[in-house]
Amino acid sequence: KIKSMASECIGIISVLDSSFVEKILELMNSNSENDISGALIGLKQIYHSKEFDYEKLDKLITNHIKCLKDESNFNIKQNAYSSLTNLLSEFSKHVLENKEYRKTLFESFASNYLVNKDLFETYDLGGGVKITNDKGLIIRKSIYTCINYILDTYPSNID
Repeated sequence: KIKSMASECIGIISVLDSSFVEKILELMNSNSENDISGALIGLKQIYHSKEFDYEKLDKLITNHIKCLKDESNFNIKQNAYSSLTNLLSEFSKHVLENKEYRKTLFESFASNYLVNKDLFETYDLGGGVKITNDKGLIIRKSIYTCINYILDTYPSNID
C-alpha cells in the first residue's frame, strides 16, 4: 500500500513538474521490478494531465506497452494493464492512430482476455472454508474497460 501511494504521489508531482516524467522513464527502464511497478502506478496520475508534451507521451506509451507483454513478471504486467485504462481514457485517439501501438495492444488483449486457471490460488482458511483468488481478474477487467474506451473513441470500426 505504501509503495502504491508513493508511486501515485510521484505521478502527481510529474503532472506539476514535467522533469519528473524523465524520472518515470528512467524507472521504467530499470531492472528492478519495484521501480518498474512503481513507475506504472505513477502513470495513472500522469495520464490524467490534459496538457502533455506528446514526445514524452510517446516515450511513456512505448515503454508502457512493452510492459504489457512482460511474461516474466506478473506484477509488472498487472500494473501495466491497470494503468492502461487511464491511458486510454485520456489518449485513446492518440494511441489508436499509431498502427504499431494499436497492433501491440490488440495482440496483448488477444493473449490475455481468457480465464487462465494457472492464475487461480486457493487458500484454506481452516474449518472447511476455502477461498479462491483469481490473480488474472485485474488484467481481464482492464482489457474489457480498454475495449470500451476504444469503442467509444471509434464506434464504427478499427482495421
